[in-house]
Amino acid sequence: MLDTANPQRSAEWEANEELELTTKTLQALFDNRIPAIRIRGFATPRECASVIDAIHDVGMQHVYRFKTADGEELSDKQTGYIGLTHYNYRHLPKGDYLAKVPEAYAYRNRIFERTFDAVERMIERVRAVSENDVAVAEEPDGSGVLYAGIIRDASTGASLHADFAPYTARGLCVGRITAQIGWNAWFDHPHAGGATTVHNSPWTPQFEGDEIPEQYPLDHTLVEGAENYTYRPTPGDAILFNTRNPHEIAAAAPGDAHSRLQVGAFIGRMPSGGMVMWS
Repeated sequence: MLDTANPQRSAEWEANEELELTTKTLQALFDNRIPAIRIRGFATPRECASVIDAIHDVGMQHVYRFKTADGEELSDKQTGYIGLTHYNYRHLPKGDYLAKVPEAYAYRNRIFERTFDAVERMIERVRAVSENDVAVAEEPDGSGVLYAGIIRDASTGASLHADFAPYTARGLCVGRITAQIGWNAWFDHPHAGGATTVHNSPWTPQFEGDEIPEQYPLDHTLVEGAENYTYRPTPGDAILFNTRNPHEIAAAAPGDAHSRLQVGAFIGRMPSGGMVMWS
């Protein structure tokens, strides 16, 4: 919920704490009235261990490359991942992205087949508290299904950024969403460092025409004076927050033997009220 007196600022959160997933809190998170939701015990300790083993055996598929349309590097932080992110295709035709989806699912499923399907489990959890359906996003013209369920090791941290598909994915069906949240389920986490800070200052960039505004990294002046919330994940838990709010991740402490291993996706609210999921 934006502050009409200052569109770059949001009204204060109703509670500066994590809440449980309910019908009301899900709606509040979409409306940016609370900072986060935590689902405790989303995965069991045995499931977390099986995911970690599978990731180590299969290996990371890619490394994030934060570049402009001209190929200029935007960040030197390296995040390994399995799957597919629409962000890396934001300057390309949607067909280039959709062509990579089957391969991405095939690689991701090498992990899920040995453990459990975290995407389906999250869909079930959200459906249980929602009056509207949620499903993996699919292009209405039948050209393809979007990818959902990116697996990442973000132990090196991440600079201040925000995610909102109407700005970064206008060529895809998710570019029509009216609100966006994200979820991450955690399998391992450093004992020191690695915390995520969310700033209550919804990203509203200035741009012209078909320009795609860069969202990584954002200038910290955008969040000066804004309310913020910092959370530390616990392995087995899932955390949801409004990704239009700028957020940043601290690096793991040097020498920590634990990695910041997670799987996650975005959930967007469509104009109809239905929800779609993608990464």
